[in-house]
Amino acid sequence: MNVPVTRAEEIDRGIRNNISNRAASFLDLCINLAEIKEDKMYLNLGLTNMTQYIRKLSNEEGITRGRINGWLHIGQAYIKNREDLEKVAFSNINSPSKLLFLEQALKVKERNEVFKQIISMTYNDFVAYSNGIDLMPAQISEEFQSIGEVDKIQDTEVPNKKGKENTEKILLNGRMAVKINTGLEAESFNYLKKVNRFAVRALQKKELICYIKVKNKDELLRFEKAINKLIIELRRA
Repeated sequence: MNVPVTRAEEIDRGIRNNISNRAASFLDLCINLAEIKEDKMYLNLGLTNMTQYIRKLSNEEGITRGRINGWLHIGQAYIKNREDLEKVAFSNINSPSKLLFLEQALKVKERNEVFKQIISMTYNDFVAYSNGIDLMPAQISEEFQSIGEVDKIQDTEVPNKKGKENTEKILLNGRMAVKINTGLEAESFNYLKKVNRFAVRALQKKELICYIKVKNKDELLRFEKAINKLIIELRRA
């Protein structure tokens, strides 16, 4: 496509201006970068490819090439899905960085639902959503937060009709919240014990819990490796 030099220069100038005022026009910055690549405007700026343009922009504006490439990917995702994003009025206030995870979300979730969630979800929640993690609804998370301090995990004995039987109790605010009977089959008892202890530790740290179902242990192991990397990325954001 033969783009007038003046248009290429205008887009390039807009990119540089937006770098100094990213909070106000970050999405425009990303879209402009994608337009530079898509329409090969770098040719009209005396460069042979997009890599050269990114290197030049990086050197002159003091921005790392990795960061600029991230902005480029955001812009490309917007242009590719412009029609759907315009329908939901996606804008700078909706955290454009979510667009880095849009294609992944579209692979694992229903399309119309994805574009609803990209507007309503926080950045961190959308990243998790794009990886197929079903987060607890907000009202459930709020209930977990309002439960109060966890006193302790207590192993004790309580009487029942058959005599004494070992149980595991979990106390919240001095009241028994969960009691697991050791009369259960061993594997089931140990599983429930592990799940409840994990939940209590999360509550003690005032963390939230999300749930996800997997098919087998092999899938669980692969998920655990992936989620650990994702959590590190979320905490860096």
